[in-house]
Amino acid sequence: ASGEAVEFPPTVLRILHQVARLLAGDKALVLRAIGSELTIYQSAELLNVPIPYLVRLLDEGTLPYRQEGEIRLVPHNELLAYRLQDKAQRREALRELTRLSQELRLYDLDLSTIKLKRLAEFDEEVEP
Repeated sequence: ASGEAVEFPPTVLRILHQVARLLAGDKALVLRAIGSELTIYQSAELLNVPIPYLVRLLDEGTLPYRQEGEIRLVPHNELLAYRLQDKAQRREALRELTRLSQELRLYDLDLSTIKLKRLAEFDEEVEP
């Protein structure tokens, strides 16, 4: 209301643009403030993993946490760093699989010419 112009950084403009597109497309938008530490449930939700998997990451020491009574709290920045690292590892594994597939010329195979045995026939051969 003061009439002065406010200049937004490019990152904020991109976010506002995405929000406007979502709202224009009749999409729901939920904004939620998160603290510097998240509970196990919030952490699993952020990483999009099952809670038992997250608990294993905590127990193995892959992710740090602090205990407050019965509640484990995981630093938000550690979760984001883990997510980036995990994404990079997955991307590298996919590159390696692609490289091996190309090296073995698996992309050139015509699967329609390969005869596969039915599982029942395979089971009969394996049994003593």
